[in-house]
Amino acid sequence: MKYTNGTFAGTHREITKHLGASIPKAHPENWPDGPWTQVAPDPVALTPERVLSRQQSTVRYDAEISYREPVTLADGTIWNGGFDSAMAINGEVQLQEFDGATTVTLFDINNDPHTLTLAEGKAVAAAVGAEYRIRFAAKQAAMRALADVDLAAVDAIDQINAIEFANYLPIDPQE
Repeated sequence: MKYTNGTFAGTHREITKHLGASIPKAHPENWPDGPWTQVAPDPVALTPERVLSRQQSTVRYDAEISYREPVTLADGTIWNGGFDSAMAINGEVQLQEFDGATTVTLFDINNDPHTLTLAEGKAVAAAVGAEYRIRFAAKQAAMRALADVDLAAVDAIDQINAIEFANYLPIDPQE
């Protein structure tokens, strides 16, 4: 944060050095040779590189949110979405199978138990995993599209801003 007294502008540290005195950060209106007022920061130029970096972060964030969206199966049961959920479900099915069980109890998004055959449990894991893969592929496609933008193009910023995660999802990712 910068301050000015009309003749000198700088950060607290620069002003302290300029004045040759130790001054508290609080109450710049009381600093020597003042009053000192806060200076608005210089506007940051929106270069294609900056816009690209921001849009890449936005795509990653939107994808992370999307991964965790619930997955509704044909029977109406709603499961937690995402890679971790698919792996946890699959892991529980495998553990039960290793123990010689023929059924597995899995918990839906409401933590309601569902006792399923091992094949049904694998199908739940596969369905949740398939949803994740659709969304991951959409993120990757958006990131590739961003990487393909010619940053020297006159309309590079407009091209970058037009690329959004949602544009690469199927209309209904659960279909």
